[in-house]
Amino acid sequence: MSVLFDSRGAVLPVSEAPAIQNQIKKEELIKKLRVFFPAECIHWRVIQKTRDGKRGQVAPYIKAAEYINFLNAVLGVGGWNRSYEQHTISNISVQTKDNKTQIRSKLVLICKLELYGIGINSGSGEAWADDMNAFTSADSQAFKRAAESFGVGLYLRSMDKPWVELDQNHAPVKFPAVPAAFLPPTATATPIDSHKGPQLVVDAQANKVQPNTKPAVSQSAQTKPPVTTAPASNPSKSPQTQGQITVTNSAIKQELLEKRAWYVKALGQNLYDSVSTYAKQNLDPALTPVERVNEILKELSAAYKTLSDARRLAGELSESTVNEAFEMYKIENFDSIDTREHLEDLFLALDTAMASGL
Repeated sequence: MSVLFDSRGAVLPVSEAPAIQNQIKKEELIKKLRVFFPAECIHWRVIQKTRDGKRGQVAPYIKAAEYINFLNAVLGVGGWNRSYEQHTISNISVQTKDNKTQIRSKLVLICKLELYGIGINSGSGEAWADDMNAFTSADSQAFKRAAESFGVGLYLRSMDKPWVELDQNHAPVKFPAVPAAFLPPTATATPIDSHKGPQLVVDAQANKVQPNTKPAVSQSAQTKPPVTTAPASNPSKSPQTQGQITVTNSAIKQELLEKRAWYVKALGQNLYDSVSTYAKQNLDPALTPVERVNEILKELSAAYKTLSDARRLAGELSESTVNEAFEMYKIENFDSIDTREHLEDLFLALDTAMASGL
């Protein structure tokens, strides 16, 4: 039989023991909620720009789907619940750019988030009612603000908001790195991307081709082909013609054929051709054959990740928003994306729509 003691060493009455146990469990759960997210979960959005539009200030955010995954991981799928109240604020006078008065309305959602064994908190989100993404934006705001009340992701508000260079579309040319002080203690290396496809990894010292860590493949993709370990072909005996790669080692050649088939099936023949052609056109002639192959595989891996992320965003956004993005770039569906440029444009449109209400 186990007993509990108070701070002075006295035995607690039986009636108090369960309450103390519940309090200890509650405090342990709260500690698990107030942790740093992995770097790959942190995204950045432009919150203001210079007058010439060449530089912008970016703020970090975590997508609502990551909050859901996090709560499921800490509390279990049935360990929490949320409900909403919907309100409308009408007759709001807004001054337009041409100094005219416009009457608009706002949609307001209040999210009540209950974490079983911990408590209940609420958060509110709002958006202009005439915005086609009003409900999605308000939902995301309200849910994440309620989660912040428990400490989930609250540290993002303490992170710096740096200024970065913007491209012609006013998107960051390069996203800032997440400071080490806001990363999990074990995050000492670049996290493995769960959306990456198969790659070759070169061990420069041993001059061997080694398998990379096996990634988790989405259900929409096919099973990853087996990876072999074989010595790299002799660079001195291989041509270095731009855009052309000859691999003489039979083991590596077979592995490349398997990887090619994997990417063709995952991306589609047309998108695969577009990405691989782009990669070949930008190869450094000084690279060895295996290094050149790796560069092409990196581009294919990046395209596969972009496609996977675009599919995920489409699942989180409203159907009308997704259809509007498809129509904008004259794309029928994900399977009909035929160029690298169309893929990147579609992803940017979906990602912007998701971030617009955050």
